[in-house]
Amino acid sequence: MPHHFQETLVSILFVACVLALAPLGARAQVADTLSARVEPKEVLLGEITIEESSDGASLFRGRLRLQRASLAAQASHDVVRLLDHVPGLSIRQSGPTGAAMASFRGLGVASTHIQLDGVRLVDPATGSFDLSVLPAALIQAASVSSGTSAGFTPGGVISLESPRSLPSAASFESGSFGLRHLLLQGSVSNSGAKVAAAVTRTTFDGDFPYRHPILIESAEVRREGADRLQSAFFVSAHHELRSDALVGAGPVRAGNSLTRPPVHIRFLTLGTSVERSLPVLSNAGGTGASQEDDLLLLALNVSSRLGSMPANATLSTTRTDFRYVASDLEATQVQVHEVALRGGLSRVLALRWVLAVEPSFVRSRVTTRDRRDVSEGTLRTSLDYVRNGWMTGAFLDTRLRNTRSAEGLEGESAHDTALAPGLWAGARNNSGWETRLALARVFRLPTLNERYWQPGGNVNLQPEHGYQVEWQLSYRPDSRDLQARVVVFTSRISNRIVWRPAFAGTQRRIWTPDNVARVSGRGLEAFLRWRMGQPWTLTLSASRLHQVDRSNPAAASYGHQIRFSAPWSASSEAEYRRGRSGLFASWRLTGRRYTATDESTWLPPHHVLDAGLIWHHIRAGIPLSFQVSASNLLNAAYESSPWMPMPGRAWRAALRLGQ
Repeated sequence: MPHHFQETLVSILFVACVLALAPLGARAQVADTLSARVEPKEVLLGEITIEESSDGASLFRGRLRLQRASLAAQASHDVVRLLDHVPGLSIRQSGPTGAAMASFRGLGVASTHIQLDGVRLVDPATGSFDLSVLPAALIQAASVSSGTSAGFTPGGVISLESPRSLPSAASFESGSFGLRHLLLQGSVSNSGAKVAAAVTRTTFDGDFPYRHPILIESAEVRREGADRLQSAFFVSAHHELRSDALVGAGPVRAGNSLTRPPVHIRFLTLGTSVERSLPVLSNAGGTGASQEDDLLLLALNVSSRLGSMPANATLSTTRTDFRYVASDLEATQVQVHEVALRGGLSRVLALRWVLAVEPSFVRSRVTTRDRRDVSEGTLRTSLDYVRNGWMTGAFLDTRLRNTRSAEGLEGESAHDTALAPGLWAGARNNSGWETRLALARVFRLPTLNERYWQPGGNVNLQPEHGYQVEWQLSYRPDSRDLQARVVVFTSRISNRIVWRPAFAGTQRRIWTPDNVARVSGRGLEAFLRWRMGQPWTLTLSASRLHQVDRSNPAAASYGHQIRFSAPWSASSEAEYRRGRSGLFASWRLTGRRYTATDESTWLPPHHVLDAGLIWHHIRAGIPLSFQVSASNLLNAAYESSPWMPMPGRAWRAALRLGQ
């Protein structure tokens, strides 16, 4: 772990201990009965919050909430398996040691926003985030929004949630490819304050034999040098401030007295460091490389109520360091420092109208060979109407971005402004059926890499813009044993940004981004989760997707699927739980992905089958858990990315002490 990460870890642990042991303010002695005694308008606001899927009880707004309750997600050491069954979401991962990049509806990783407790993890330089750097133990749930429910984002939003408390536990895992995984976690509480902390360390050697899909004459090839070392720490401190009953500014009525609403304060810090050795792409030649990714996040969140209005604010700072070193290339280093302030305020108006305002301001400094400062302000305003199972609403997203070069070079600065309105309407009945129709404008501003990467950047890139229309039908009865939904969508995006090969001079070929005038999309996404009695649970998802170039009828790409976008995919997972043990089997299918714009070459379809068991036992009052799982049971090799074969079977076993 780098030296500055070690210093930060020591400082954070010291602060956490002080927070846990410090004397705390006085507490109200009465029970919190606000939810049962508030005025009708506040009850209505609570219902709307539930309908936004904040507790997973409904899909009314189009979100899909996933908990780590599934056995397959529990048996994983990173967060990728939690997102396996999201229809329309593709995660490209280069084996157990490689990066994991998420893409919705074939629109690319730069069209996917990833957040942790409301803090953006996607940096403005690359527009992407590697999900594999987040250990699974540090993520409690994920809320996924795609299409019109994601607002202005063309693809979608993955909102990850960290735990506020962690049971005391220690676990050790070992498996194929030199896997070693250690986890230590625990929580302490004192007079209403809670502090949770966790430390993880994971290593892979990354060497494995495979059957190369191109070198057919070779029965078996060995991939070597894909080593990985990862360390991470996490600290969460939560404190609730309450006052005794009094009359003051902004009181809330509770019984016969007036009390100020409680103020919730949470401090969060997360640090990860990943060191990778990257092997050559093929046996034909080339040299290996090494890569290091560091992330440090600190956030302070304050939430309360202003009268009857829920309000929250988050101040965060993130630091991202990326280093890439190859013996035949000049070293690449990217540093991103970001400070962000985000807030939200909701108010119930007369006649069941609800107004919500969510402003944010982000200041980033990106340093490569030169330095650029990015200032970005966003404002989301929404107005919803609810009455007797009917809901309708409108929103407006506004974004302003200013990019300035530290050297002040001419043409190196850009100003971008975008507006994205949306409309939606839906209905729900008491039997659990819900339907939703929505229309939204989408846009995406070019990343710094797309505009200024050297060589190959294109300073003349235009922002992507277009619209999406979708209809959703979902069913979830009160028993919650069945959850199903189907989404049909169509979209049209202008100036879509794609990377294409180009020649610099007569010898050297580079990749450069360009705008595609128009891309038409349409598709269908389906999701089903069925708990068949107590022991069995079945999860199914599937998607059919078309993202077609409709720019120039004379071009070879006209009417063809865009590259690396699978026209179809499917997944399933079956669980059996009995007493303190459980079995699971997870299957994922990815269709053909074209590597040429005229569909002349492609990566063949592939499927992955995983299975495992989990057994719990209590001995001498100490909870014990044992896990064993196997990955890729049927494939000798497949390609998740071009020229990057995946490993065959992999075995893992884990022992956990504690809850």
